[in-house]
Amino acid sequence: MVTIVLLYMPSYLHKVLHYSANMSSDLASVGVVVFSLAAFAFSAISDYLLGRRGLMGIGAVLLLLLVMPFYNALVHHHHPWLWFIGIGLVCGLITGNFPTMSVELFPPEIRFSGVALSYNLGFAVFAGLSPLTATLLLHHTHNLLSPAWIVMLCALMALLGLLLSIKRYRPLSHTTLVP
Repeated sequence: MVTIVLLYMPSYLHKVLHYSANMSSDLASVGVVVFSLAAFAFSAISDYLLGRRGLMGIGAVLLLLLVMPFYNALVHHHHPWLWFIGIGLVCGLITGNFPTMSVELFPPEIRFSGVALSYNLGFAVFAGLSPLTATLLLHHTHNLLSPAWIVMLCALMALLGLLLSIKRYRPLSHTTLVP
């Protein structure tokens, strides 16, 4: 998700949508900075506001609803700065809570292996192949909004994962952190 929304973006903006190289880089940089700050902020407040699952669910729904207007605004050069700030906030909702929630999905005996295997496999397959997939979609469909389809699919998979994790999810208690 972040790979397509933020990291693939300078190339997409410059080569496909014909933004200047500087503007492409600046927009993506603003998105990454906002995303990074939002990830810290939303992870910090997740213990007090709706929990990690709730914030991630809100982020996935918002991403699902906003990614097509985001790409459409970029195609038409309509307030890209505002859209990058907004999409950075939405991505921060999901990514800021993902690491802790993924740890909470596994019992302590297999936590390290479970998190490492699931994260690295998922990142290699989805994040590693998403720029190629986006480029192929653009080439074969000639639809400038086609990278948004990948993000929408990821948001749907995130929602499905949140629903399926209900039985496995065990928030860490603060007492387990004390030796």
